[in-house]
Amino acid sequence: MEDVDRISDLPDSILTHILSFLSTKEAVGTSILSSRWRYIFTLVPNLHFDLVDDLCHKNLESCILHIKSFISFVDKPLSLHETSLDRFHLKCREMVHGPRVYSWISTAVRRGVKHLDISISPDQFTSPGIMFTCRSLTTLKLDFACSVLDVPRGVPFPNLKTSSQRLTILSTFNSHDCWLMLDTPNLAYFKYGILVIAGHSLENLKSINSAFIQSAFSNFRNYATALFRGITNIHSLVLTYNSLSSCEPLPVFATLVELKICDYYREQSSCEYADLLINVKWSSSMDKGLEILLSSSPELEKLACHQEVLSKLPEKVAYCLLSKLKVMEILGFRNDKDVIEKAKYILKNVEALQKLTIRTLSNISKAKKLKMSEVLLGSPRESKHCCILIV
Repeated sequence: MEDVDRISDLPDSILTHILSFLSTKEAVGTSILSSRWRYIFTLVPNLHFDLVDDLCHKNLESCILHIKSFISFVDKPLSLHETSLDRFHLKCREMVHGPRVYSWISTAVRRGVKHLDISISPDQFTSPGIMFTCRSLTTLKLDFACSVLDVPRGVPFPNLKTSSQRLTILSTFNSHDCWLMLDTPNLAYFKYGILVIAGHSLENLKSINSAFIQSAFSNFRNYATALFRGITNIHSLVLTYNSLSSCEPLPVFATLVELKICDYYREQSSCEYADLLINVKWSSSMDKGLEILLSSSPELEKLACHQEVLSKLPEKVAYCLLSKLKVMEILGFRNDKDVIEKAKYILKNVEALQKLTIRTLSNISKAKKLKMSEVLLGSPRESKHCCILIV
């Protein structure tokens, strides 16, 4: 039989449905098959653009060509797209200039997009106001970095069913003239790490149930009280060491059940020997902060901290340690007598403890771990059902 191209004779609606199962790159690629296929991809309702994050391995010339290719790849489908969009996903780095990204998002919104997923970090970028007045949106997911997110008051979003409930504000070295202004009645997760800011305005933080708070300078004290008072309904909290020095006065975290106290740089480091490379400067104000924090968390059930945090435990055992704490994890544990005594303190005083996990430094031998295990297993324990794990 003579070869017959039956697929190309199918209606546009069926061909579009077939292309919807392909990636955007593959769908656009079908435009070179024949004149019949040249513009079929413009009818596909889903557009997914993801700038591959491997530019650090390329030389400058290759990097520039890669960026230009990506820009052209996004421009073509958006400019030729003829129907309304169902989904629009965009992920790209700061090499793509803000005005170009602004144009892409605005075009997607004008196409009546229903599901918008944006993850970007361009320079000189301000979020388009049209994005917040889009009446077709049912799902909105935003991940902005190094940009201005200007959300107008009274945003309608009549059909919005799912929105971004996570906010991350990371440290910058040019924020000393900036104000931190938060009015977030529906925020669920908040990650904060600004070095220096000029001032703050914090409102409607009661919905936050999980947070990561990092401070690096003493001016954090100026607004730490307002921030902590705003998140009293929190369930899970991660604090860095320096934040402890700002823990006075503290409100009562009546719903806090999970707490982690860590060193920010150690948490971010992927180095196997990070614990050996980082020198943490501990101060008496941090000791006091730990005592205040524990006494302000009466329902605490899970506690994780690096061994430096246990350098001085309060003589008066906090209520949460006596009767509520169930899971304890000590990170960066060293085989020294002082820290062994702190582990004994936990075993002796925590009545509800079910599991004590000790994560040692990478240079601790199996023999030393075994010896530590023998010492702790032979120590007095308030909880008769506590499992001790040394890894």
